[in-house]
Parts: sequence; C-alpha cells; structure tokens
Amino acid sequence: MRILFLGTVSPDTARHGVRSIVVDGRLLIGLAPDFRADAVLDEPVVLNDLKLSPFQTVETGFHTLTPLPARPGGLIYLIERDGKVFLCGNNSGYFPEKTWDYLAGKVIHAVSLDCVSSDMWEKPGFQTEEDVLTTRRRLYQLGCVEPAVRFYVSSPEGGMDELKERMSTRGVTVAHAGLTAEL
Repeated sequence: MRILFLGTVSPDTARHGVRSIVVDGRLLIGLAPDFRADAVLDEPVVLNDLKLSPFQTVETGFHTLTPLPARPGGLIYLIERDGKVFLCGNNSGYFPEKTWDYLAGKVIHAVSLDCVSSDMWEKPGFQTEEDVLTTRRRLYQLGCVEPAVRFYVSSPEGGMDELKERMSTRGVTVAHAGLTAEL
C-alpha cells in the first residue's frame, strides 16, 4: 500500500501543510478547497463523496473501507488492501469509546492523525500532541500495533520544524506535502 500526503503551501510556514491523503493512487481522503482530484488521480474514489455509515464495511473494488465514529459528526477510516491496514484518523479529535472497542485486536500497519501543538486550539477535529501520544499508547495496549508501526501526524499550524523535532524523538513522523509511505 502506498500513502501519499498532499497539501498546499501555508503562508506562515516554509513547509507544505498536508490537506489530503492519496492511497494507492486511487483513493482520495480529504479535500483542500483548491484541490482538483482529476489533476492528480485518474478516476479517483473520493472518500468524502461515498456517504459511508459508521461500522459498515464497503469494497471499492481496490480497497476495503470501514468508517468509524470520530468527533461528533466525523469519521475515521480503516483502509485495507493486500493484508495491510492503514488507520486514517485525520480530523478526528480523540476517538470515542465505541471506536476503541471496534479497534481492539485489529492489526494496523500505519496510522495518520492530525496534530496541534497545544489545546489552545479549541477545535474538536484535532488531537493535541498529548492526545496523539495517548492514542498511540492505547493502540499498543489494545494489541493493534507493534513497535515498528508507522505513526504520521500532520499539522495545520506553523512551526512544523519544532513539531518535527518533538515528535521524532517519540517515534512519530510529521508528514508534509509530498511525503510518500510504503506499507
């Protein structure tokens, strides 16, 4: 499975902020307002357009998708292909208990989350750095991930170099536009 992080240039940071994720060149997750899926992908499946219901697994012909509840009204996704599982938890806030119950015992090979550096952002769709670390610990406790699992975070804030420095010592990669991960 190939995960490509796409984004737009933010005026307050030298790096590109992640706004969308493409899985295997076919599945698009998240849309920046100025993003054109057809400019990057041939016949993409746009996850936002599928009108999926929590816990209802669907096949796209290429991937198996299971949407899970996140922040009020939001969804995160388990994306499976060829025995690999990617948990796309962007715009999630901290997961509700029914999501944790579903994830217990599932094997996950990579995780992507949004991250802000402090809880000053009173936005329920983002996890703070501490939330990300708590999410990571809980996934380990539930048997979902092993030490070699890849954790990625993207941030809508500036100061990506500082976030990168803090998170890299904790085994978390700060994603930027153009980053590609292979599972």
